[in-house]
Amino acid sequence: MSSAHPVTAPRVGGHLVGEALRALGVQTVFGVPGQHALAIVDGLRLAGLDFVASRTEVGASFAAHAFATAARTPAALVVSTGPGALMALAGLQEADTTGTPIVCICSEIPRAALSRNHGYVHELRDQIAHFQPVVRRALQVNAAEVIPDVLAEAWRIAATPPSGPVFVQIPVDVLTEPTTAPPITLLTAVPDQRPPQTGAIDRAATLLGAARAPLVLAGGGVLRSGAELELRRVAERLDAPVVETYAGKGTLPIGHRLLVGSACEDPGVQDLIGAADVVLAVGTSLSEETTNHFATNFSGAVIQVEPDTSRVATWHPTVPVVADAVLALEALMERLGDVNVVGDGTDRAAQARDALATRWRAEGAVAERSLLRCIEEVLPPDAITCWDMTIMSYWATMDFRAASPRSFLYPQGSGTLGYGFPAAIGAKAACPGRTVLAVAGDGGIMYGLAEIAPAIQHQLDVTLLVIDDGGYGILRSYQREAYGVTFATDLYRPDFTQALGGLGMAVERADLETLPDALRRALAISGPSAVVLDFEPAMFLAAPPT
Repeated sequence: MSSAHPVTAPRVGGHLVGEALRALGVQTVFGVPGQHALAIVDGLRLAGLDFVASRTEVGASFAAHAFATAARTPAALVVSTGPGALMALAGLQEADTTGTPIVCICSEIPRAALSRNHGYVHELRDQIAHFQPVVRRALQVNAAEVIPDVLAEAWRIAATPPSGPVFVQIPVDVLTEPTTAPPITLLTAVPDQRPPQTGAIDRAATLLGAARAPLVLAGGGVLRSGAELELRRVAERLDAPVVETYAGKGTLPIGHRLLVGSACEDPGVQDLIGAADVVLAVGTSLSEETTNHFATNFSGAVIQVEPDTSRVATWHPTVPVVADAVLALEALMERLGDVNVVGDGTDRAAQARDALATRWRAEGAVAERSLLRCIEEVLPPDAITCWDMTIMSYWATMDFRAASPRSFLYPQGSGTLGYGFPAAIGAKAACPGRTVLAVAGDGGIMYGLAEIAPAIQHQLDVTLLVIDDGGYGILRSYQREAYGVTFATDLYRPDFTQALGGLGMAVERADLETLPDALRRALAISGPSAVVLDFEPAMFLAAPPT
C-alpha cells in the first residue's frame, strides 16, 4: 500500500470515505471513477489506498467479488451515480446469491434534487430502490460527519452471517462539502456471531447419532465461514461421505477417503445423496444445481445448517440449524463425542467415485477430463482458478480438483458471462503471492476484454486461458438438441492472439497437445499473459444442462 499523502485542498466528505476505509483495514478498493464520485477517489488517494480502476463497473464488481471470496473479508467497491451504479448490479447479484461481503459505495445526485426528477446528469429515479432487492442493506448518508459510522455499520452488516453485499449511497453535495470532522484513525466493525440454538443442535445430533448411512453436503457457506476443518472432523466422526457443491469445492483435501467430489448433478451422485438416511447439508441453500433441478429424492431427514432463514427449507422440508457453519459444526462435534459410528462411509465414497469415473468414460468425456488434468498438473497446489461460463467450466464444476479452500471461483449464483478474467484481477489483489489462472470461452472473454487494460496497468501476474470454439458453445449444443439448428449462437472468431497482444499481453496459441508447455511458459511470465486454445466446436461434449 502506498503511503498517505497530505491534504492539499479543503477536507471534504469524500476524503472521509478514504480515511474510514483505511481505518477499517482496507488496502485495496475496486471501482470506476465518475464525475460525482471524484471526491471519493481523491479521498482514496489521500488515504494512500490502492485503487484498481476497472474499465467497466461490471468488471469492478466481479473483481470485488473474487477479492472478498479469496480473502474472506469484505471488499470495497466504488461506483458513480446512475448508469455506472446499475452496471455493478451483476456483481452484486452474484454476491447476494453467494453470500459474499461487498460494500458498494455509490455517489448520488444532490440531496435537494432527490426524488424531484430535475434532470441532473446521471440521475436515476430512486436509485437506492434498484439495489435494495439484491443487498443485505441499502444505507443513505445525509451528512459528511456520519460517513465513518455508516461505513463501519455497512462493514459489520456485510460480514455478519448471513454475509452479503451492502449498498451505501452518498449524495455528491455531501461528498464535496467541507468538513471539520476529526481525522479518522480507527474504526471497529465487529461482525455479529450467529451461534446455533441448543435445541437445534440436540435434535441434529440425535438424528446423526442414530444414522446408519449419513452423508455430508458441503456448500459455499462452509468456506465463507472458514469451517473446512470443523466439517472434516464431523464427517470423519460420522464416517460419512462428503459431496461438495460447486461453491464448496476444496472443502476436503484431494484424495481424502470420504470425498466423493462435486458432481452434484450426476445421477449416481444424486442416488447416493437420496439413499442417505440422514443428510447434513452445511452452508448450502439446496439450490437448483446442487439438487439436479430440485429433483433430489431425499429418503431421510435433511439437516440444513444455514444462517439465512429465507433460504431454509425453500423447496424441501429440512431440520433447520440457523447458524454460522463454524459455530454449528463446533457445537455438533461436541455433542457427537459419544456416538458409536457403524457407518461404511469410506466404502460408499470410493464406490461413488469409481462409478462416476466409469460413467464419464462411457460418455466419452476423455478430452474434457484430460484438459482439466492438464490444468491441475501445471498449477501449484495453492493456485486460484477463476472460471467464466464456458463448456469447460461446466465440466470443471464437476471434475476439477480444487486443492485448497476458496481456490475455485465460479459465478454459480448468477450464472453470468464475463466473470472469469475480472475475478482473476480481484483474486490476485487479494493473494498477490499465489498463482492465478482465468479460464474463459471466446464468448465470455469478450465481456471482460476491457479488463485486460487494468491488469496491464497494475502489472498483475495473472494468466488467461481462452478456449475458442467460435460461439456460445454450451448454448449451441443445447439449442441444437432442443431445436435441431443453431441460431445466433455461432460467433465471429477474431484473432485473439492479436487482440490480447495488442493490449499488451504476452500471448501464444496452442492446441491440446502443446497446451501444457504453453501454460507453463505463460505462468512463468511476469505480468499478464495468455494462451489461446483453438478447437473445433464438436471437440468437447456439452455438460448436462444447468
